[in-house]
Amino acid sequence: MPKHHPGFSCGWIAPNGDTYSCGREGHMEAARWITDALYPDELGGERCLEEYGWIRLAAKNGWTSDYDDGVFWDFDNVPTKKQIGRLLDIGRYTPAVEDNVEMCLARRTRRAGGGATA
Repeated sequence: MPKHHPGFSCGWIAPNGDTYSCGREGHMEAARWITDALYPDELGGERCLEEYGWIRLAAKNGWTSDYDDGVFWDFDNVPTKKQIGRLLDIGRYTPAVEDNVEMCLARRTRRAGGGATA
């Protein structure tokens, strides 16, 4: 599995900013490979990576909407500064992604008791 591929545009971004490339339909297989290598005591797969704060990056094509731009994560987590930096590096930190990050930060604040509840 290519790590830090220079043309990275599709795959997984770890919380530490490491990137793992895969094909447009290879996220599930890549997630199993990554979890086997990095989290051997966990059940492998996409959900495991999401729970550990990874970002799934889909290929930019007809399947991604203008809103999400193919950038997905578990909204119980907030992307790390290194993940955001990586998205900026590859031109995928869009206004919509920024909106989602802000929503996650507000959600975290509410859960911690630091803001108004809905």
